[in-house]
Amino acid sequence: MARIINELSQAVVTATPFDTDGNPYTPVTARYRVDDCTSETVMVNWTTLTPSTSMQITIPGSVNTIVNDRHRKETKVVTVNTDNGLTTEHNEDYRYDVKNLAFVK
Repeated sequence: MARIINELSQAVVTATPFDTDGNPYTPVTARYRVDDCTSETVMVNWTTLTPSTSMQITIPGSVNTIVNDRHRKETKVVTVNTDNGLTTEHNEDYRYDVKNLAFVK
């Protein structure tokens, strides 16, 4: 997901787990976290998801802030972890940029 959203705007990420054959499947467990890649700041720590073949994660605008006002944009990463600790464990990340609107705060 390579997209740009405006600062303090909501973002929606859809995570679809796949098995080793490339087929969608429902994992036993699922969780996600959100980090700011530019500053290495944790924006949302591990949060449990309801396991499904398609999991929609809504990131509120309050998370999509600019950590360092000198940046024109900052990259956020949503990491999705499924089947934590099992032999089927899988990690996937989804990235998007947040555009600094400077005067929105």
